[in-house]
Amino acid sequence: MHNPLYRHQPEPDEPYRFFCTVPTFNQVPLLAKPHLAAAVIAQLKATTAAIHPNHQLWGYVVLPESVQFVLEVEAERDYHLYVETFKEASTLSLTQQILTNDEDLMDSITFFNPAWNAPVYQIWQAGYHTQLLESPYAVSNKVADLIFKPVMLGLVSHPADWPYSSYQP
Repeated sequence: MHNPLYRHQPEPDEPYRFFCTVPTFNQVPLLAKPHLAAAVIAQLKATTAAIHPNHQLWGYVVLPESVQFVLEVEAERDYHLYVETFKEASTLSLTQQILTNDEDLMDSITFFNPAWNAPVYQIWQAGYHTQLLESPYAVSNKVADLIFKPVMLGLVSHPADWPYSSYQP
């Protein structure tokens, strides 16, 4: 079956470059709180360092309802491992912070069924949105889009005003 995502495969010696969007569950603006956004950024960087030393996190932006980033990896399986590891680790970290500091967000992430005997917490939407970037030019364009995303959404007037991105003035 034809999948338009993979119409271009990199050469064997070229890395894979992906753009990824990880939305919060039910588009709840969980990441609008500064300490939660900072925790997500720390987890993105920690996951990059932990999975493989040759991975390159080209850019990222943490928005109230999602995390978007551009990642370069050596193999496609490394990308999926990275995203799943990031989601699992950040879920643990964010859940712990919400349980201790942000009781107002508890209803947004808690699901309970009497048969489960305990609540279940869900931070991220199942799955994630992926786009394969075919060239370094596409990577630079996507990183520029990431940096200007808060401006386009009307959150700030200049990219330097948004503290939760990889923008470096």
